[in-house]
Amino acid sequence: MKKRSLVAALAMLMVSAIVLTSSTYAWFATGTTAKVSTINAEINNDSGSIKLSADGGSTYVTSLSYSDFSKASDITATTYAPVSFDPKATTEKFITGTIAQNDTNDATLGGKMIFSPETANGGYTKLNIKLSADVACKVEIDLNIDSTYQFFYGAVKADDKTAIFSSDASSSTRSYYPVIEATAGIDGPNNDPNGIMDSADQLTSGAAYNALGNQVVADNAALVVEFTQPGVKDVVVYVWAEGNDAACTGSITADVSSNLVFTKQANQGA
Repeated sequence: MKKRSLVAALAMLMVSAIVLTSSTYAWFATGTTAKVSTINAEINNDSGSIKLSADGGSTYVTSLSYSDFSKASDITATTYAPVSFDPKATTEKFITGTIAQNDTNDATLGGKMIFSPETANGGYTKLNIKLSADVACKVEIDLNIDSTYQFFYGAVKADDKTAIFSSDASSSTRSYYPVIEATAGIDGPNNDPNGIMDSADQLTSGAAYNALGNQVVADNAALVVEFTQPGVKDVVVYVWAEGNDAACTGSITADVSSNLVFTKQANQGA
């Protein structure tokens, strides 16, 4: 009797080990996060004719630090967990989810992407900044994301325009296909070997994978906003770990910092 019990216990231990091993791969690894270590925004090479505010316009300065944004409650989250986001969308929508293994227990060969029906309630940073100019001018807005992980992205929105940045300094055209629907149990394999659901993958019916948006390309080029007269413009900044980037695998544990630089273009205004 004791021998049977021992055999049964060992069998259960082996099953547990197999289950744990086969479930470690997921680019939506929501259990692992990277901390926001530094967020700064500053005016570059300017006499003070352009200024920034993190408190809705009550106070304007030439530089903003992490504590300034914290006081204004504009930091949505202080840690990052992989999500998917379309920065070009008119409606803000972050989606979180997981990978379900297929019969071969190899997510690089196939499987289903299963998303929660709710948008993600954390895992990204959103900053609301007011940019003020007391002269007519054009202002370049640059975002530098410092991370050891290639799949961190940033988006700067102003004047109905969006500039998209990547933490991957080795590539100026890094891209991904954002998940735009929280759709559960979509039936269809990952048909190509890149380990990510993209436009090359199809449903079993042959239709395109309908939860994917258009390709997003990060060109790391500055966003230029124009003041035709003195005034104030709203600037919204997002930073997140893109879960639908093919490089987003394994654990993320390092800190992430971001630095915004606002530069008035030469020969513009006083």
